[in-house]
Amino acid sequence: MAGLRRKAGALAPQVEGYRAWLAERGYTTLTARNMLKDLGQVGLWLSRQGLDAADLDEGRLKQHLCDLRKSGRRRVAGPRGMVPLLTFLREAGVVPAPRVTPSSAEVLLER
Repeated sequence: MAGLRRKAGALAPQVEGYRAWLAERGYTTLTARNMLKDLGQVGLWLSRQGLDAADLDEGRLKQHLCDLRKSGRRRVAGPRGMVPLLTFLREAGVVPAPRVTPSSAEVLLER
């Protein structure tokens, strides 16, 4: 895993914390390794886009996954597969909580 620690781009400081977070939740070694690879890919993608970890959200993750598929990657996680990473980053205070856009009904009720 040493290669990932050196190549995780904008998320490099989060590698060890994510590894521990996954272990605490009972992920197997192999699953955790794959999820750490995902972290590395996201971090490198953020760096190439000129973005910081704090810029990550569901929309950017979907764009990252789409870019991976377009580049011909065979093993690409789906958006649901990225939920643990985003949850960890939010719990760690690296990524802000999702912005909740009120529905039309909520806006009406608020008035």
